[in-house]
Amino acid sequence: MKKVAYIFDSRHSAEVTNIIGPEPPGAETTLIELNDLLLHVKRFIFSCFRRFDEVVLVSFDLTTQRMLFFLVCLVLWLTRGRAYLADLQGRWERVSFCSLLFKYLPAFLRELVFVPFLIRRAKKDLASLDEDYGPAVESKAGFSPAARKIAYLRTDHWFGISAGGSVAHTAGVAGGFLELGCRLFFLSTDRLPWLAETGAPVYLVKPDGVVRSLPELPELAYNRQLIKAGREILAQERPGLIYQRYSLNNYAGLYLAKECNLPFVLEYNGSFPWMARHWGRHLWFERTAAAVELQVCRLSDLVVAVSAPMKEELARRGVKEDKVLVNPNGVDPVRYSPLVDGSGIRRRYGLTGKTVVGFTGTFGRWHGADKLAEAAALILSRPEGRENLRFLFIGDGPLLPEVKAATAPFEENCIFTGMVPQEGGPRHLAACDILVAPHLPNPDGTPFFGSPTKLFEYMAMGKGIVASRLGQMGEILAERKTALLVEPGDAAALAEGILHLAADKCLRLALGENARREVLAKYTWEKHTGRILAALEKVRQGDGSLSHYWLLPTDRGD
Repeated sequence: MKKVAYIFDSRHSAEVTNIIGPEPPGAETTLIELNDLLLHVKRFIFSCFRRFDEVVLVSFDLTTQRMLFFLVCLVLWLTRGRAYLADLQGRWERVSFCSLLFKYLPAFLRELVFVPFLIRRAKKDLASLDEDYGPAVESKAGFSPAARKIAYLRTDHWFGISAGGSVAHTAGVAGGFLELGCRLFFLSTDRLPWLAETGAPVYLVKPDGVVRSLPELPELAYNRQLIKAGREILAQERPGLIYQRYSLNNYAGLYLAKECNLPFVLEYNGSFPWMARHWGRHLWFERTAAAVELQVCRLSDLVVAVSAPMKEELARRGVKEDKVLVNPNGVDPVRYSPLVDGSGIRRRYGLTGKTVVGFTGTFGRWHGADKLAEAAALILSRPEGRENLRFLFIGDGPLLPEVKAATAPFEENCIFTGMVPQEGGPRHLAACDILVAPHLPNPDGTPFFGSPTKLFEYMAMGKGIVASRLGQMGEILAERKTALLVEPGDAAALAEGILHLAADKCLRLALGENARREVLAKYTWEKHTGRILAALEKVRQGDGSLSHYWLLPTDRGD
């Protein structure tokens, strides 16, 4: 029997399934998730040598695929026959040991030679920013946030993403600024449909793919490419502010802001070196990443941190506290609303007449989906639990295989939707009666610094919530007023909280109504962006550090 393996990113599992199609007669198909392969590479190397007759690596886009040299090596290691590279843009390429030796190896060696140059250039750029730091033009009278045009830099090297916290946050902040009357345009690494849905123009500055075989270096190399393209775009659009969601190794936004005498607002969602150490794989060039991150935070005019522990962490690293705004995440209360109809989702998954417990996320280690799986097993081990409750796991990610394994004995009661596009999220949440946020503490004992977007989406849906009493969640949610709070990591307590709400519909409704009222009062994206503009005005009036930047369009000659 012919053995065929497909290697793919779990975020694009639905599209990959369409490419693969039905299993051909006389063939055995194996699906290997790329994250699983990279995390357990030794296992694959020793157990799967020349195991398959054909191996296909399916990428979202081969021109931006990371670590391509190593992936080609792995593909050739796994096959005893043919090997292919394919992507969702329709490209196919057969690879062999000849193409490895004469195409991919020379490119990899060129990148190795390029490493010291890239790091040295980054250090030089950061040093020049430090030297140029300070007022450049005189203060201007007048301050009207609604008159401003904002350049929003989305510099993440994540391509083809359709859902997740970063999607919700980027679209939400953009929508919030637009609601306040600001004008907005994007500079983005990827032309994502949900960016266009905001109605703001999108300028695509796609990585050129020259550097991509070593981790972290594509982001570092991208700075100069974005700076060059950004100069032309900013000269054409003439914004009054640059806003950037910080991404690994990117200082281009700060560089452009200082060069064009514009205020620079940095959105900071956590330290990349820390997250890599504790939630993934260590960075290869950790010292460089940490240096870039700190310098960008230190020289920004305003840093927007989503939680108080983030502000404290930045202060310990030398960032001035008076330039850091603690600003929790938010929600679009129209898109996420009790009025959303989830009946179609309930019919699709056979949930009619059942009490549905929902979770949404990218199944990261901090999300606690594995603890929810333990709690589900405890509940479903009871006959009444199996009869009345269903668990709806919405999303995909690294821990999904573990969650599925833990709930395998109760597969009829546990539904896994896979990755759901952002626009489909509200309907899936509307299909649930109880929503769960089982987040876990940081593994090193430091304070939990997250501000989960799902928390505010849950609150806006007006559903009963069971959540970990952890960090910001324990501060925003009130016990038995807007949610039931349980000790993080305690599967038994989580199970009891779910059962309590499952048995008390009146309590679910009361918690949901209170939570909806609270989120409308404090945590919409419009209020989130309003706090940013207010902070800019406060800084301008306080020490003048922004007053020389924030100019009316008429002052700039528009």
